[in-house]
Formats: sequence, structure tokens, C-alpha cells
Amino acid sequence: MKLSVNWISEFVQLPRLEAAEVMNRVTVRTAELEEVAVIGEHFAHVVTARVAAVRPHPDAAKLKLVRVADGLGEMEVVCGAPNVAVGQVVALAKAGTTLPSGRLEATTIRGVRSEGMICAEDELGLSADHEGVLVFPEGTPVGLTLDKLFGPSDIVLDIDNKSLTHRPDLWGHVGFAREFSALYGRSFTYRPAEAAPPKPANPDALRIDDRVPDLCPRYSALVVRNVAAKPSPAWMQQRLRSVGLRPINNIVDATNYVMLELGQPMHAFDRRQIAGDAIVIRRAEPGERFVTLDDREHVLESSDIMIADGERAVALGGVMGGKNSEIVADTTCVILESANFAAAAIRRTANRLALRTDSAMRFEKSQDPANTVPGLWRMLELLRLTCPEAEPASTLLDVWPAPPARPEILISFDFIAHRLGERLPEEQIVDTLKALQFEVKRLDEDHLIVHAPSWRAHDVTMKADVVEEIGRIYGYDNITPTAPFVRSDPPEPNWQRRFEWKARDILALRLGFAEVVNYSFTSAQEMAKCGLDPEPCLRLRNPLSQDADRLRTSLMPHVAANVALNQKHAEAFRLFEIGRTTHKKDRRDSDLAGEVRRIAGAVALNGESAFLAAK
Repeated sequence: MKLSVNWISEFVQLPRLEAAEVMNRVTVRTAELEEVAVIGEHFAHVVTARVAAVRPHPDAAKLKLVRVADGLGEMEVVCGAPNVAVGQVVALAKAGTTLPSGRLEATTIRGVRSEGMICAEDELGLSADHEGVLVFPEGTPVGLTLDKLFGPSDIVLDIDNKSLTHRPDLWGHVGFAREFSALYGRSFTYRPAEAAPPKPANPDALRIDDRVPDLCPRYSALVVRNVAAKPSPAWMQQRLRSVGLRPINNIVDATNYVMLELGQPMHAFDRRQIAGDAIVIRRAEPGERFVTLDDREHVLESSDIMIADGERAVALGGVMGGKNSEIVADTTCVILESANFAAAAIRRTANRLALRTDSAMRFEKSQDPANTVPGLWRMLELLRLTCPEAEPASTLLDVWPAPPARPEILISFDFIAHRLGERLPEEQIVDTLKALQFEVKRLDEDHLIVHAPSWRAHDVTMKADVVEEIGRIYGYDNITPTAPFVRSDPPEPNWQRRFEWKARDILALRLGFAEVVNYSFTSAQEMAKCGLDPEPCLRLRNPLSQDADRLRTSLMPHVAANVALNQKHAEAFRLFEIGRTTHKKDRRDSDLAGEVRRIAGAVALNGESAFLAAK
């Protein structure tokens, strides 16, 4: 998951960040940070310009000569983009500008001098899109540098998703801002969007019928009229691009923006496509068929959550909307959905149907149900940026039959010191918990009563969890290592492990092999590629993905995949793996499956006999 430091900085005033320090502090105390990248340093040197004229290149059928005006003058550039047209406002990089790909120089292309370049998104470092030049919305001023349009250069943090599995609150920028406020001792300034309860004249009669509160603990909705699908503001488009999402239109972009900001997935229905006056949350009928926004038809099971109107299903709850209710160019009234769904149900549906959407990835982590209404108000704020006349056409619709209770945790300072191995000042402990938005009350001289906030109710439920929060913010590397005062007898030699170490030494140090480590999961397709029968593999009841739905019986499929991947980067290499394979002759047998340690290797050479070298 990617995070924008500029976005985070709206909710916490951060100090000047150095990449190495940020990577170390965040990785050690919160989640594994894979990369820190600076984007947009060149924005101050690229300007908006209007296309004044377009004519064919005299010596190249696929090229055009484009005259552009940036408010200070005009110039002609050679352009091969198919979408460039007179009247557009585009991004102009003049000769001498340094772009992510390097310094741009004036050049002669097929006999015509070009003093600059009209940029596509990939040339600006915005995305991988190179299908045409970037065209700004109508009304964009000419002569602006892109930093005035998009905002200043940004630092983007790339977080390993696996390290956030237990932290649903960190799947949005507000959650990470809260975390940074604790890590750096800065004030957290975020306040949820609020609004007075709407009382529209002639309100829409829409109501919510939640028939499965076990699968949908909370469902909030708001009908909003006087909207129109149009481009989002340039700064919002850039925010979305910087974290890996492509802008579509102001309505869809607003749903994505709220999701990325709060961690709360949102959805918008075209009100015209919702029959009747009820949104019904129900289980799917076994064998029911439904077409999602990506034009794929799915056969559903009773464990799937459906959002329906009076006649038909309109969304696969928590995963993806339906093709039959999507936002289109002439949409004027929308139903905003902000809901909370059961994590296990969403995960099963998303995995079975291979729909690993951004919404599903968040819902399956157990999102905070208290976020639904703030998500609606925030989306209304964003819609009004492009549609000032947008207003609620219904009352706030909110069904939440059983708000969860927050666990009360009684903990002592002695327990904290014993578990940490170091006694921290009591005031520091209290301040740390309050910085993380925990409610802390002092019971007596040695005991605290701690309530985790709603967004941590799933992962902070006992005393050890509270100690972990204190320890990670303080920094485990700051705790003085102390050897335990217990007798320590050397273990018996593990001859199998020593044999494996010896094999590694021979392969890696003497023969130049690189060791690879793969997951124990595989798929029928990977097994079949190596001519292996996938049927003996034990199937997983709840697989991580369809590509990892069974336990491997051979190391070769993964080693072959490693070879294919590395051949893209190197012509010659040697690699090996030592790992477990899993076997069971009779699946009905109640005994556990057997595990066998095996070794496999591969040699790739260019122009030589790899077989002889491997032999």
C-alpha cells in the first residue's frame, strides 16, 4: 500500500523526514516499509499550455507538429500522441527540463526542430500510462507550473501489506497520521467530517432493510442530488495517482479518496437504477448470477453478501458494485453507501471469485464501524468541490443494531515493567497510550484501566497487547538487553539441520548457487507446468489466493517459477531451495500429513550446456 506524506501532513505536522530514518522507525515500530520515493520534484519546471494548432508532420505519417502557447509565447513541438487536439490544455516540458527519465534537450525529429515535449502521464512520473498526452480539465489556467496545480513534490511510502493484516486502522492516511503523531511526538489534528442532520424538503423515501446484521453490522447511506459526473480537481487526481489509483470522475474519485483517507470503503449508486424505496442487505441465493462492474458474471453462494433493491441485486457487498447501477455520464442523483461488513465473509467471497479489490482488502481486516457516517459527510464535502449545488435528498439512513463494546483492560505498572524488561516512567506510559488515542484512567498508584479506541477494538483486547503498544512506540531497540538468570544447557545436536547447513555451504560458497525461499503453497497450474499431478496435493480450506490453494508435494514448480523470473534480469545464474513438501496417501485418514525435507536446484546458462553444468 502506498501513502502520501503530503496527505498525512494534513493531519499531523511532521518534522523534516529523512528517508533512511523514516524507513527504520516505521519498520521497527509499526509496519515494514519497503520503499521511500520522492515524486514531483520536476513539477516546478513543467507548465500548462494550450494547443493552438495541429498539423501533420511533413515526413512522418504518425507524427504531428503541435503549436502550443503557455501565456509567455508560442513554440512548436513534435508529438506522436493520437489524442492531441486544438484547444486542449496540456503539460509542456521545455528543452532543459529534467524529467524522471532524464534531461530533455531540443532535438530535430525527421527534419523538424522540436523545442520541447507535450507530456504523457508516464513521462511525468504520474502513472505507467503512455496511450496519449495528459489533458487537463476544461478551464485549467494556462502558464501554471504543475506544482501550483498538483501541489508540491511529495514523498510516497510503500508499505508491505502483509505487515498491516492485524491493523485495519492503518489502511488509510488518517490512521497513519495518528501513528506518526505517536512515533514523532506531534499533535494529531484530524477531526472527522460532521454535518447537521439533513432535513430536505420532499425527502427521498429510501430506507434500509438489513436482513443479515451478522454479516452487515452497520449500513449507512445518504441520497445526494444535483451532482454531475465531471473531472476531479487536478490536486485530487494527483493525490490518487501518487498512491496508485487512476482518476475516473469526481464521483468515483471521491469514493476512492475517502477510502484512502479514512480506510472506509465507499460506493455510489445511480439513484435512477435503484428500483423502489428500499436498499436490502441479504444473503445471495445459491446459484444466483450477478455481473460486477468489471463485466464479469459470477455464480454466487449463500455466504455472499448482496445489496439489492426491490427487484434485483445491485452490488456484491463489500467487494464490487454491479454493472446495472454504475455511475454514468448523465448521473444527477446518487445513493452514497458507507457500510461495515463481516471480515470473514468478505474474505471468502473475494478469494473464491478472484475479486481482490481495494474495498475487499480493507473489509476483510475488520474495519471500524464507527467510520461509516464520517465517511458519508467527508464524501459530501468532496462532491461539493466540483458540484457546489449538491445537497442531501434524504435524511441520514443509518442501521446499527448492536454497537460493539470496547474491552476494559486492567493493567499494572509492575506488569508492564516485567513484560518489557525495563521500567519506564509512569507518566511516559500514560502519555504514550493517550498519543495512540487510548482512554486511560488511573485506578490506584499501580494500576491503570485502559480502553482501546474503536479502531483498535479487534487487536487490543488484553494486557499483553497494551504492553506491545507501549514497547513498540518506545522502541524495542531502546530496551537494554539483559541475559536471563536461568540455567542454560546446550541442546542435543540436530544432525539433520547440520547436514542442511553443510549442503548450503557447498552449494552457495563452493559452487556459486543462490538460495531461494518459497512459500509451501502452490496451485494446480504450477504443478501441471512441471508435469506433476496436482491431485495428491492437500487443498486448503481458506487459501490466501487461488494461486496458493494447496500444499506442495514438490519443490520444482516454485524453482521453475524462480528461473522464469530471474531470466528477465540475468542470462546465467544458479539457484537452489531446501524446503518442506507435504504428503498424505489417504485423505480420510485422521493422522496428520507427513512432511519431507527436500532439495532442488536449477542452472541457467547462456550458450553452454546447462545440463552438463548442473550434473
